[in-house]
Amino acid sequence: MTSGVFGRMKPGVTAAQAAEELNTIQARLRAAHPELQRWGVTVVPLQSVIVEYIRLALLVLFCAVVFVLLIACTNVANLLLARAVGRRREVAVRAAMGASRWRLVRQFLTESMVMGVAAGALGTLLAYWGRVAARGRGPRNHSRARRGCRGLGSPVHDRRACACLQPRRVSPHGNPVRAGSGAACA
Repeated sequence: MTSGVFGRMKPGVTAAQAAEELNTIQARLRAAHPELQRWGVTVVPLQSVIVEYIRLALLVLFCAVVFVLLIACTNVANLLLARAVGRRREVAVRAAMGASRWRLVRQFLTESMVMGVAAGALGTLLAYWGRVAARGRGPRNHSRARRGCRGLGSPVHDRRACACLQPRRVSPHGNPVRAGSGAACA
């Protein structure tokens, strides 16, 4: 059985310093309560605890999003190329009327920039709305973050550290075995 205690470290405190202080506290608890003899303290980043089991799925999702973005960029480039081919006659007329090459390039760059800024603004707006919608549909309380939480009744959502009490694991040779990065707070 593992009990997790989530806490926020003071600014400037390293994980090693927090672990040292927690080991001191745990030693005092062990002296006062002999039944805690098998228990130890581990300091791990809270983010690694939360994403421990979904890290691979997040990586696959990230790769899929990058692939879709690559397809979208290819499609936009193809559409711009088709549009330029379709405007060949317009460009020929403008050149015949005395427009310089630099003037035509500026016009096409201006049109592309306006379209790019408008698409970027629309994409940012859609991403914001999607983020708001995703927050509203998620679980009200993250069960892994709430489990074993002591103190104020709700976990401190901070990515800095997670201190966990867990039974000490000992190898057959008597050496302590360090728990995995997030397994300690599960």
